[in-house]
Amino acid sequence: MHRKILLSALILSLSLPSAIAFTSAEKPDYDLLRKKAETLTFAEKDLVKLEALIAKYPQSAELTYLLGRYLEQNGYESLAVDAYSRSAAIDPNFLSARFHRLISLMKIKNEMEAQKELSECIRLLKNDPTGLAKLALLLESGGHFDLAQKVYEIAADAPNAVSELSVTVAEMRFRQYKLTEAMQALDIALRRNPKDRKALFMKGKILCLQGKTDAGMDAFQRLYEVDPCHEGVSFVIARNNLRLNHPDEALLAGMVSMMCFSKDQHQFNEAKKQVELCLKNLPDNKSKTLIEAFATQMTSVENRVFFRFSMGDVFDRLGKIESAIIKYQAGVQDSKSLNKDFAPLLARGLFRWAQDEETHRHDFQKALHLYDLANQLTPYDQEITANQYRLLMRVKNVGNDPAFKFKMWLKDLMEK
Repeated sequence: MHRKILLSALILSLSLPSAIAFTSAEKPDYDLLRKKAETLTFAEKDLVKLEALIAKYPQSAELTYLLGRYLEQNGYESLAVDAYSRSAAIDPNFLSARFHRLISLMKIKNEMEAQKELSECIRLLKNDPTGLAKLALLLESGGHFDLAQKVYEIAADAPNAVSELSVTVAEMRFRQYKLTEAMQALDIALRRNPKDRKALFMKGKILCLQGKTDAGMDAFQRLYEVDPCHEGVSFVIARNNLRLNHPDEALLAGMVSMMCFSKDQHQFNEAKKQVELCLKNLPDNKSKTLIEAFATQMTSVENRVFFRFSMGDVFDRLGKIESAIIKYQAGVQDSKSLNKDFAPLLARGLFRWAQDEETHRHDFQKALHLYDLANQLTPYDQEITANQYRLLMRVKNVGNDPAFKFKMWLKDLMEK
């Protein structure tokens, strides 16, 4: 039902005959009838208002069209066809009436008249590929897929068509699993716009489905260069570079993927796992250079801080604690130019740094200081507060905690 309402609104937007100068008393009724035609919510009392307006304005193509909508909604298809026919006779260029006449003719299986109406609609829209695409959408919604495809093809082949129409044709063919035909439509789209994101992504997807992985990855690579965040293509590129044993290129794409997915926690975690795999296949000095170059190229301080803290987490997962601390420190340093709106981001970075100082370096005073800074920024963060309090109590009660005393003795011994 919702789809039908959207389609009705779409059809009403196609074309309107010249406006009638309704009186101030008539205008509200007219506006309400138009709205109900869009939402298919006519009531019986609306027919009385509509007939009164038609009696006064018998040459109104739109009012006669609205009568057709009322009749169609209530199941009187043949009467609706008559109303749409009268509307089209008054204004032959009123496409809303013609489109609904076509659909009603199909419903009552008057194939001969439906074919004539379809030909007339196509003729009227020969220089309007967008209108043709809307006609095809209406046909598709009515289950007339073969006719819809033909109209889509006419729209896509029109000289002034944009690449999006060819992509629409490709999507339709893909749903029918006509992959060769879909590729033909995509080639048309990419000739018109070589940087069409949807076309490049679908081309890569279809080629991979056809077993042409290398060609598919070429299409994904082109998309990655246009928009690395589109449909997670950076993740795909990173995975492919790992497959090809190109860990440096995989790391770069993986870091891009991590930033692209920063607002989606699940995808973000998957991207971080991918970065971990890349780092396992790279020497530390090489990865350090690539990571720092990637960070310094970021113009957004917020993004750079987020990236550094994220990489600190990645290094923590890999057990490279000193590298993690370096990233947390760099993120904190960069964050000095951020305003208080980014306090939660800074607080989490300080918190993770504090955990490493406490657990791995056993520098409990430094850890307490960092916990305190984090707590000042976000006093409502219960995790930070709890860890700060726990460590504070442990330091105060060191005399009653043999394990803690041993860690402190061991730390002093290592520092000597």
